[in-house]
Amino acid sequence: TASSVLGDAFIGLILALIVAAAIAFIGVKISKSKQAALEKLAALAPSFNLEQYLIEHADAYNSLLVEAGAGTGKTTVMIDRILFLLHTVPDLSLADIGMITFTNEATQNMKHKIQTTLMQRYLATHSPRYLQFLEDSAKIQIQTIHSFSKGIINELGTSIGYAHSLSLKSYKYQKKQIIHDVLNERYEQNKKSVVKGLGAQLHDLDELILDFWTRLENIGLTDEEIESLDWGKPFNAESKALHETLSTSFGELNRRYNELKMEEDSIAVGDIVRELRRILDNGVDVDIKDKKLKYLFVDEFQDSDNAQIKTIAWLHKKCGLQLFAVGDAKQSIYRFRGAVETAFDRLRTQLAKNTSVKPNQFTLIRNYRTSADVLGALDPVFRSLEKQKLLDYGKSLIPQKHHAGQCNMRHVRLSNNIIQEETIKTLRLLLADCTANADANGTRKEATQHVTVLTRTNFQLNTIGEWCAEAGIPCYVQKE
Repeated sequence: TASSVLGDAFIGLILALIVAAAIAFIGVKISKSKQAALEKLAALAPSFNLEQYLIEHADAYNSLLVEAGAGTGKTTVMIDRILFLLHTVPDLSLADIGMITFTNEATQNMKHKIQTTLMQRYLATHSPRYLQFLEDSAKIQIQTIHSFSKGIINELGTSIGYAHSLSLKSYKYQKKQIIHDVLNERYEQNKKSVVKGLGAQLHDLDELILDFWTRLENIGLTDEEIESLDWGKPFNAESKALHETLSTSFGELNRRYNELKMEEDSIAVGDIVRELRRILDNGVDVDIKDKKLKYLFVDEFQDSDNAQIKTIAWLHKKCGLQLFAVGDAKQSIYRFRGAVETAFDRLRTQLAKNTSVKPNQFTLIRNYRTSADVLGALDPVFRSLEKQKLLDYGKSLIPQKHHAGQCNMRHVRLSNNIIQEETIKTLRLLLADCTANADANGTRKEATQHVTVLTRTNFQLNTIGEWCAEAGIPCYVQKE
């Protein structure tokens, strides 16, 4: 009967909750029987996120690698994991926990969310423990990877040739000057033949070398790795001189650049992580007194480059801490800057050198942000990229939003002479559609008629902003 079925479901739910509670308290590797109980709970309660639960309550004494698509609740799972550790690991405090974020904005957002969650727990339980956690929340070390690395370099100080009061500079102008000086010295006796031999003016070559230098640093290569790069062979006889200049200049450029930084007791923001990696690769045995961490959380891990990954792996080994790295391979930035494998692949390789214990790996697949129609339209696009080995897609995301939403997708290839015209035409159509929907819903006065344009680069963003200004379309440009 319906009542007996409902009763069985209720009993099963209660049993599953009891098992789940026991697992949450123990926080150890889950057996097959307990896994089955949790899967039963997930079947009986569709809103129960099994993957998220397993991550939050995984073994407290092992590192975790979590691949999480956009909107799958990775911030929530990180905060709940921290709370679980605070409740189950003896004598653990928030001062023992560090977190690396990708931007300063993300750092502030994470601090706010942790404090908000702790306040919510206190209001729900009135437990003084949460008030103590709130008081201690300022002790958790949440920083960008550059701030984190600069702190270590500052602590090492004079032992590596820097003063304790290490300052930050952009060094963009100084880099241009170093390139200019090196090229002038190289071609001082033969400047007239530079254009013919290199196919470019010296000032154009300055910009080209600076662009190469920046790109090589972006993928986290050390000075030694840059100097020993295999540049291949010249395309033809005409490109031989340019090929030789590019392939042989960086050793001298980096030498002068490093001397300048040492003289000024300064470092560039973009160099911080690479500099720390250079120090560590040289085998400097250091005691990082201010980084006595037991757990290190790394947000947006997919954006980590080679130098950042080596630094994180070194901290894992040096401090004996456990890692929690979470990110979405589909959103990778550095994968398009020369990386040939995902950040997770590289971290696994580095951790294997530190310990024989493999990190636990999880995937979050329930999406709480995006409507079903949008996810359904994107899924075959990602699958196609996966087949071309351009993307590691993994499991399809499962929409949790109840409304279907709407998604219309067009793939357009335009020539440069009509792309501005077609872009403005499309924006006008979209704005008209927004206005029509607002009229139909009676929300015209609420200023809901807007269109968001996403681009790959800030340059493209500025260009579209200029087009909108020319066309009389009000717009606001927000750069990352």
